Amino acid sequence: MQALDPFSLPLIGKNLIQASAGTGKTWTISLLYLRLILEQLLSVDKILVVTYTRAATDELRSRIRARLKEAVAAYEQPELASHEYQALLEQYPATTERLWYLQRALLSFDEAAVFTIHSFCQRVLQQHAFEVGIPFESELVASEADLQLQLSDQFWQQRLVHPNALDAVVLSSSTITPEILLKEVAEFIGRPYLKVMSAKPCSEAEFKALKQRYEALLEQARLVWTKDKADILKLLNDKERLNQNSYGPASVQKALAAWSTLLAGKIHPEQQELIAKLGTKSITAKVKAKQKPPTHRFFDLVDEILEPFAQLVEVQKLALEQLRYDLLIWLREQLPERKRLKGQLTFDDLLVNLQTALQQRPALATQVAEQYQVALIDEFQDTDPIQYDVFERIYRDTQGQVYYVGDPKQAIYSFRGADIYTYLQAAKSVQSKQRYTLARNFRSQPKLLEAFNLLYAHSPDPFRNAKRIDYETVSSGGTVSGELSCEPQRAPMRIWDIQAASEEDISLGEVQTLVAQAVANDIARLLLQAQQGQASIDGQALTSGDFAVLVRSHRQGRLIKEALQTCGIASVQKSPVGVFQTEEAEELRLVLSAIAEPSQISKLRRALVTELMGGTAASLLALDTDPSLLDAELEDFFRWQYLWQKHGFMRMFRDWLDRCEVRARLLTYVDGERRLTNLLHLGELIHIETRKQAPSLQTTLRWLQRRAAEQTSEEHQLRLESDENLVQIVTIHKSKGLQYKIVYCPFLWNDQEKEVKKDWFAWYDTLEGQSCLQASQFNLEAAKQARRAEERSENLRLLYVAITRAQYHCTLVNLSAPVTYKSFSYDTALAWLLFGHLPDSETILCTIGKAEKVAQRQQLMQQALQDLAAKSQGCIGYEPLPFEQEALRYQAPAMQSSFQCREFKQPLAEILRVGSFSSLAQGAHDEKPDYDRLSTIELYSSPQIADLSLFPTGSRAGICLHSLLQAADFQQPLAEQVDSVIIPSLRSQGFSPELQTAAINLLQAALLTPLPPLKQFSLSCLDRKQRLDELEFYFPVQQLKAEHLRLVLNFLPDDAAWQAIRAAFERLDFHDLKGYMKGYIDLVFEWEGQYYLVDYKSNWLGDELDAYSAPQLMQAMADAHYYLQYLIYCVALHRYLKQRLADYTWENKFGGVFYLFLRGMHPDKVDQGIFFHKPDLELIEALETIMGA
Repeated sequence: MQALDPFSLPLIGKNLIQASAGTGKTWTISLLYLRLILEQLLSVDKILVVTYTRAATDELRSRIRARLKEAVAAYEQPELASHEYQALLEQYPATTERLWYLQRALLSFDEAAVFTIHSFCQRVLQQHAFEVGIPFESELVASEADLQLQLSDQFWQQRLVHPNALDAVVLSSSTITPEILLKEVAEFIGRPYLKVMSAKPCSEAEFKALKQRYEALLEQARLVWTKDKADILKLLNDKERLNQNSYGPASVQKALAAWSTLLAGKIHPEQQELIAKLGTKSITAKVKAKQKPPTHRFFDLVDEILEPFAQLVEVQKLALEQLRYDLLIWLREQLPERKRLKGQLTFDDLLVNLQTALQQRPALATQVAEQYQVALIDEFQDTDPIQYDVFERIYRDTQGQVYYVGDPKQAIYSFRGADIYTYLQAAKSVQSKQRYTLARNFRSQPKLLEAFNLLYAHSPDPFRNAKRIDYETVSSGGTVSGELSCEPQRAPMRIWDIQAASEEDISLGEVQTLVAQAVANDIARLLLQAQQGQASIDGQALTSGDFAVLVRSHRQGRLIKEALQTCGIASVQKSPVGVFQTEEAEELRLVLSAIAEPSQISKLRRALVTELMGGTAASLLALDTDPSLLDAELEDFFRWQYLWQKHGFMRMFRDWLDRCEVRARLLTYVDGERRLTNLLHLGELIHIETRKQAPSLQTTLRWLQRRAAEQTSEEHQLRLESDENLVQIVTIHKSKGLQYKIVYCPFLWNDQEKEVKKDWFAWYDTLEGQSCLQASQFNLEAAKQARRAEERSENLRLLYVAITRAQYHCTLVNLSAPVTYKSFSYDTALAWLLFGHLPDSETILCTIGKAEKVAQRQQLMQQALQDLAAKSQGCIGYEPLPFEQEALRYQAPAMQSSFQCREFKQPLAEILRVGSFSSLAQGAHDEKPDYDRLSTIELYSSPQIADLSLFPTGSRAGICLHSLLQAADFQQPLAEQVDSVIIPSLRSQGFSPELQTAAINLLQAALLTPLPPLKQFSLSCLDRKQRLDELEFYFPVQQLKAEHLRLVLNFLPDDAAWQAIRAAFERLDFHDLKGYMKGYIDLVFEWEGQYYLVDYKSNWLGDELDAYSAPQLMQAMADAHYYLQYLIYCVALHRYLKQRLADYTWENKFGGVFYLFLRGMHPDKVDQGIFFHKPDLELIEALETIMGA
């Protein structure tokens, strides 16, 4: 495979880029992205970038954006460009066009097609929803577990409430429930590409015939047994003739117990061997020398029964397998339909739906390929057949470019459905000249890289999969140059060998404890040296945050954490274990079970001895001796049950926490904060579920138990404590993509193969090139062997991920010592890498064996490790694991600095505010419609009106009159709108309907009053189409200052009538406004092609004859700063009309402003109660200018 030069890679066709750990994969993707813009002038929405997690997507998006920023800067000022961009400038010289494309890409980057695989599928399905035939909007749910269980229950009811003969056998012979059946098939529902390996099922007729034959033989044997039982027992207990090792009293009793079970009508596979002892063949085989075997018709009948018995056992297995398979098919058929009815989709549905759409509509692939002309697919080693098929169908018959970027050596997520064989298939489909590898490592220091290269170089098949995956030698990228300095100096890679500490073998548990303590002591030693200035990296003293311990399981992590605590070292444990898989979850489930059924004393006693409740053996004994204590406990549990049922889970949960002092108890533990965090997190999740579903107590417990068996979703992950400057304890899966200065891998010697215990499992058939689902006993052993081979290969990939996290130093632990665990196998990933190439590898990679073999193995291992260290020229060190009796104690330096507030030196950005006329005129930030609420500028006192013929005054009256005018039909008499408009408006403000006459008299006069300067016009001339009531507006204000506003208002008329207003605006004072202006215009109407602005005023100005004359109105306009209000309204309406009228000009289309003082209007007095003004265009434009329009 050729080394990739990202600057010269031809941007055509289908390409495979193998990116080993630390080789700058994201850097390469971002550079290719930039080249696509510079060379092919593509826009960001034409380049598809796909990865597999949200975190990876966010990182890619930010790195590409940063790359574009750097490129724009380089092309704007080429003379200042870095060496990297100088190379690009030579390849793509700076032109105006290229700079424009780069700037466009950066400005429009929010439209960039950088997606997770699922969000990409969702986007395509939404964009083509009509063609694909799916809803335009669906709810995306993280889990369909509850729906699966509902359908499993439904399947159970339909299939097994009235079972056929085969299903009845399953029910009678197996302990199954809907949950158990679902658990077996759930992980395969979304994997329809698996070829099902199943045996031919038995028909019901065949089963009935077989059972009939079996029952007939059994009945004959029963009769003989009943008749000759004493004789038969005597023969079976004949010590003279029968071998007592096989037919001793205990063995005979077990066989007879199995026979009794058989007579009871039960058929269990484990009975077969016991019952066979009662047959003639077995008895004859176990007769002592020179003795004749006992004979009896019963023994012959037992032999005859064994054949149909074995067949019935096989039929039971086949029937159970068929039941599981039928459930799987049922769920695959019913789930999509049920989710469609609910408007829901899961992540798997997105992939399957897009694959189906591409299969059924080939034109869709062409459309997607045209939309995304280039696809950069990251982390491709984690793909599966569906994902690969999606991209293959899109780009197979097009000129589009595809870049598969990944590393098969880091394919470690098979438990999530990732399929390494799909990656290998994809790699094979790419032409060899377009397969590349990234050959330079930018993570680890050079000598550590040499250790990696040497470790993998001497293995002909380092990943144990027939050389399908190779290790590509990497060189240093030159970015990491320092090294770990300590006393004594150690090699970049160190192999600790666990050798026998004494002549006696040690147990597996003891070995793990010794390893954990050795790691903790080593970290403590380095930290102590760092305090004395003797341990550093590149001149920087080591801190706890420089260390990481990589483990396979949560249990191994706890061993390390406890050992570090013994040494006084703080650590943080990170793993994919969810909160439902913690000990706190199990204990809380026990407590809740007791609360749900307090009368079950055994459950109550079990709950009391949990660490949550703090009970002991002594306290349980006290319950037995003192019934009053038991009564008190029962009273508490019944009380909590009542609280849960009547007031909800959270009320009960908090009462339990307080009454039992759970918080204080947990905090006494070393990891008390972690335990309490987990418990409170669980309480929150259960509360959310109970609020959402309102389940019964038992249903909640069932839900809690199911969650413990499910994969961890994002909201169920552990809420981790702060990891600042703490030793990191991380699972290998969780560590992928991360890096640490110093890495320990203490348990790679213990990746024991687990027996395949599941009845169903997935495996890959290398001969057929097909992923399979083993759903029967058919070819079972071959399938198990293939599965074990896959696990061995993945363990080697996990080992690669683990050691390549290290930047400066990595410690591995090997086991050559014998352990007492007899089935322990030395055939581990680490052993294969270290010793698999040796001629004596078969002697090494096996189980413990005999004593001489143990010594030989240990000698071979130690010699191989010594040779490896010698060959490495100081890159690899080999040492026995140190067995230290006492833990070293490390004391973290105390923080001497006193706490104080940081000084804030950054300038604060101005806060955008929403302003209004009220805020400018009165300093009141009131964004509601102005209905004559004059508080600080009220110059007139209104009389206390008791006369129902006169309408009240005040703010409520103003709101009421405005709502009446907004709802009324101006062309119809108000007396005809009493029920529909008048009375509802009065009541809405708390006025008596008796005021209807006063309201009609006041408003009808206003509607009929002519409005000069318009000729023969009043509001009663307007129909609904000519009115726009209560027009709300917002418009941006860049900067409005009071002094600028006062200057502009000087453009208002300067004649005598306006002097009161001119005096008023000189008094204006407000804080600068930056943000938005908001308001409500009471009425905008159109008349004879012009638009007018109307504001209703219900102010009471007095009873005098001239109270509403022009001079008085001008004074009121000045006192309340209404001139400013209508000028703001004019600016808003001016902008509004400009956007909506093609031929709009201020002079031709804007008619003017009416301020109507309703209490002063009358048809016979057209010179009173009406203020009119049409501001000059220059004034409006000047206002827009000072507001920053």
